[in-house]
Amino acid sequence: MASIGDSAAQLRARIADARGKDGDRLFARGTERVWIAGILLVAGLIPFTLAGMMWDDRLHNGVSIWIKPLKFQIATVTYLLTLFLVARLLDEAVRAGWLLRLTALAAFVTAGFEILYISGQALRGRASHFNSETAFEAAMYGLMGTFAVVLIACALVIAGLIALRAKPSVGLGVRGGSALGLSLGFLATLLVASHLGESGGPWIGGERSDVNGLFFFGWSTTGGDLRVSHFFATHMMQALPLLGLALDRSGARPAVAVSGVAVGAVLWGVLIAGTFQQALNGAPFIAL
Repeated sequence: MASIGDSAAQLRARIADARGKDGDRLFARGTERVWIAGILLVAGLIPFTLAGMMWDDRLHNGVSIWIKPLKFQIATVTYLLTLFLVARLLDEAVRAGWLLRLTALAAFVTAGFEILYISGQALRGRASHFNSETAFEAAMYGLMGTFAVVLIACALVIAGLIALRAKPSVGLGVRGGSALGLSLGFLATLLVASHLGESGGPWIGGERSDVNGLFFFGWSTTGGDLRVSHFFATHMMQALPLLGLALDRSGARPAVAVSGVAVGAVLWGVLIAGTFQQALNGAPFIAL
């Protein structure tokens, strides 16, 4: 009788364990759907923005009023896709946890708000950034700043998780590259964006217009432009994970992969600091 009772208890335990694992997988998939929904929402606006560029001849800062929404849409899709892919490297318990779900929801809400407002302002023929001409726009610009901090802080959360709770199979290169890229990218983006906001615009010296700026980017070719260092700060979040992945795939020893990522972080940091100082000096990134 005791053995029958023990067998029944073991069976119940296995069923409960299986249900728990299935529940974890379902919760993890639900979190992944939040990331995917955010990516699809923003990416779905890109064709309409391109159509606006083709058929709407209105200008802002001397270029199509739809250029800024397009750049932000592409950058946001890239950012959300980065967070989604790095999050998939976490162990299943973390992927099924509330912290990652809340992070995904925060990224979805803040990214959606930012992109919809920027795109909506373009549709209205109004500037989204550095615009305090009406009480509504001043309030929305302030809210954008707050939401932007929350949005990039999602990278910091995932950086901490990947450093502590990556799958055992994840190579040290991509693990270190993701942790360093997301955390340092967050810090650098926050610092550069804060200075950009305090400056009231990206230009320092030169022509305060995008007319003669670099193709697509619009970076000034006649003076300093803080958008250059902002670009490199933000895309540190992709550069270092890709470097780590490349080192892992090359067959490099773990110590070499970690060292390579550390060197890459230093060099990328120098690039950010150099372009930031260049802008402060009023010198263009590329003079044409």
